[in-house]
Amino acid sequence: GDGTTIEFVQIHNNADDGIEFFGGTVDVKNVVLTGNDDDSFDWTDGWSGNAQFVLAVQTTGRGDNGIEADNRGSDPLLTPRSNPNMSNVTLIGRNNGSGNEGVQLRAGTDATLANFVVAGFGSGVEYDPVATLSDPALSSFAVGGNASTGDAEGIVLLNADATNQVFAADTLNGVIPGVNENAVTPTDATTLGSFFVAANYAGAFSPSETNSANWTSGWTIAVPGAAPAGCPTGTTATGEAVPAGRSESQICRINRPVTSAVTLTTGNLYELEGSTFVGVDLGPDPAAPLANGVAASLTIDPGVTIFSEGGATSDPLPGSGDTGPE
Repeated sequence: GDGTTIEFVQIHNNADDGIEFFGGTVDVKNVVLTGNDDDSFDWTDGWSGNAQFVLAVQTTGRGDNGIEADNRGSDPLLTPRSNPNMSNVTLIGRNNGSGNEGVQLRAGTDATLANFVVAGFGSGVEYDPVATLSDPALSSFAVGGNASTGDAEGIVLLNADATNQVFAADTLNGVIPGVNENAVTPTDATTLGSFFVAANYAGAFSPSETNSANWTSGWTIAVPGAAPAGCPTGTTATGEAVPAGRSESQICRINRPVTSAVTLTTGNLYELEGSTFVGVDLGPDPAAPLANGVAASLTIDPGVTIFSEGGATSDPLPGSGDTGPE
């Protein structure tokens, strides 16, 4: 219900939509949706929550619409009607020439959408109206770098508010707005309700933020323009070149032995050199650990891939030299 707020969440490489609301009034803020196979942000069946600071980025060859919005496909007049409020949203498409929309409004949905950047889609805004229902309200949209602005009805929605602007190209630097996006007159987000904070700019990021210092920094992956994270504590940058065909930014060697809590974060390639022990034997009795014992942990974040090389005689442990049944 409207007492639920989802904040600071990333959905990455999902096999379906990034996030979808089936009715309800849940609110979301500071959400990152990257590389998802279907729509990035989807709602249906009467969702009437709020959303602010949303970044959606498609990956080449993957993804459908930036936003796909319905009331109910089989019954557009169903009540309660979908009617969310959204502000400060950046939608970045996969630069597909056709077939995917930045914002697709259909099946009877209503909505109030403000301060959007829509770039890199086959079509910027598309709308399938229902004659007996009021139209969604769009304001302070920067629509640029799309194969087309939208269908006829989508263009009517954009033209209904003078703050919406269409550009031949976007001027985004990573996710940070450029000259074109900053030329849009913003809508005061706080007029949409008490959930919203003042953020007088189009898109999810302020012109004063940078690709290396913004609200996605330090906890997300696959955000365009983001500076690569350094090697995590407990590892050391080797300075070696990342092998061809790999996407990691650098190679980090795990310090040995591991004597603290070490987390292998995504974005780096990790190297083990020789036997690497995690902690020092504390002995068999937890209540009376050995004097020189050290408790430690090695945590591997989602998205980190592990490769191993070696054979039956490589630094064997007892029993590991067996090559087959006796």
